[in-house]
Amino acid sequence: VQGTQYSVTITSVCVFESLKTVSEEDTLKFCSLPEPPTNLVLENRSPNSFTVKWDTPTTTQATHKYRLSIEAPSIAYASEYSISGDKSTFNFSKLPDIAGTGMLYTVKVEYVVTPTGSDQEVVAAPLIGSFTTKPLPPTNFKIGPDPFEITWMKSPTPNVSSYKIRYKSVEEGSKAEEHFIPTPEETDTTTCSFTLFDVYAGVQYKVNVYAIVE
Repeated sequence: VQGTQYSVTITSVCVFESLKTVSEEDTLKFCSLPEPPTNLVLENRSPNSFTVKWDTPTTTQATHKYRLSIEAPSIAYASEYSISGDKSTFNFSKLPDIAGTGMLYTVKVEYVVTPTGSDQEVVAAPLIGSFTTKPLPPTNFKIGPDPFEITWMKSPTPNVSSYKIRYKSVEEGSKAEEHFIPTPEETDTTTCSFTLFDVYAGVQYKVNVYAIVE
């Protein structure tokens, strides 16, 4: 049975003709590993937090908890948490303000039980997943000096790789256009621009710009 303490006793017996001798007992106690949680998935996310959920083991213990850890080695971030065993979601909040946005984090969930009759904690096989926070949005979005040009300030998120420009006429039945441009390679460049095409004067358009991380 998973997550159970067992006691094994071993004795040796020697029989010679009608004589029988028995050694002293040697007892060994051990605990079987509990069933691990499964199906770790992302429930929601923002630039500085995200929530994960998982499926609990089919067999649970009276004394149990979850131990969670999160890390992002590239920004030297790591933290650990402990929650009660009846939970199946957790929100990792207050992640680093700028460096932690649009960042890939590794999450580990471990199910920890104390079997009945034992004072020893036993840890199931870890459940591991990787999740990325949202990047910060670009700012100061406005019409540029050239015809059909738009400009914006770069996202503060350090590892933004590109921007998605999506625009669509407000007229019913119109089709949306989507285009991607790489983030400027020059670190001192703070402004981006894009010229809309296949647009017509006198027509109103809705334009969105999204920061993308890979």
